[in-house]
Amino acid sequence: MRYAGDQAHNHLAKIWGFYMDEFIKVKILTKESFEKYGTVLEKPENTKADVEREFLDYWNGLYDIRQDCEFTVGCLCIKRQQFEIQQLERHLTGPEIFIPLSGISIIPFAARGENPEEEEIEIFLLDGTQGIVIDSGIWHFPPLPISPDTKLLLCVPKYVSSDLEMRDVPSRKIIL
Repeated sequence: MRYAGDQAHNHLAKIWGFYMDEFIKVKILTKESFEKYGTVLEKPENTKADVEREFLDYWNGLYDIRQDCEFTVGCLCIKRQQFEIQQLERHLTGPEIFIPLSGISIIPFAARGENPEEEEIEIFLLDGTQGIVIDSGIWHFPPLPISPDTKLLLCVPKYVSSDLEMRDVPSRKIIL
């Protein structure tokens, strides 16, 4: 039996017990896919290292921090939980830098604005090979581990918790 458009959607919802628009699909993290939220930190490809020695290569200037506030480095440890988004947060004083130490996780984002739009939420995979810089004012939530847990170094404005703004969003599950 064939269905078109909404009929097919409603038919599958009856079979599966949910609507597909209740879910958000995870995207691969690339410089292009992430550019409206910040910067991807990764080893440059096809670029000569700034320092080359027999035992190391070093690329300088992956990201320059230009802020008027002090920064601090902390460690964030998160245990696996449901793949569901119910809240987003943002910080207005400066960027946040997430550098994975262990584990694989996913992290949600929505663009700047007073209220995050649920249809604009995007989820990215942090597979441990890249770090990210989240621009100030970008809605996001801490990573959700795919592995049993994940550990990340965070470089954030020293008083980042004092400018934390949170918003509830309609509950959405995440498809890996």
